[in-house]
Amino acid sequence: MSARDTVIKFPKLRAIAGDTRENEQPDDIIAGFQAALAREAALRREIGGLLRRQQTLTQEFECRLLNGVEAIASLLSWQSEAATTLEAATQMHVAAHRVVVKCRSSWRQTHPRLARERTSE
Repeated sequence: MSARDTVIKFPKLRAIAGDTRENEQPDDIIAGFQAALAREAALRREIGGLLRRQQTLTQEFECRLLNGVEAIASLLSWQSEAATTLEAATQMHVAAHRVVVKCRSSWRQTHPRLARERTSE
């Protein structure tokens, strides 16, 4: 017997205990697949809704954070105007400027596309 004549014989397939596929009808299998697809579609819709909600919450958080930073910068600016000495006024003005610059640079890093659109206007 040569290498060409070698025939590989595989054992016959046996049903595994608990394997119900052999007993199921094709319509039952199709119905199971359709139910699984429906569950998957529902889960995908739910995930999409959750992602949109997360994006909304993130934007809301960023807006509130920027409003807080603007309030801090305004308070520092007011304090610089109300300062009794030139040195205190200068320090408050510099601090307000730093807060604004830091906030803008952080915003540009977080939103590069929006930052490019704003600078091109």
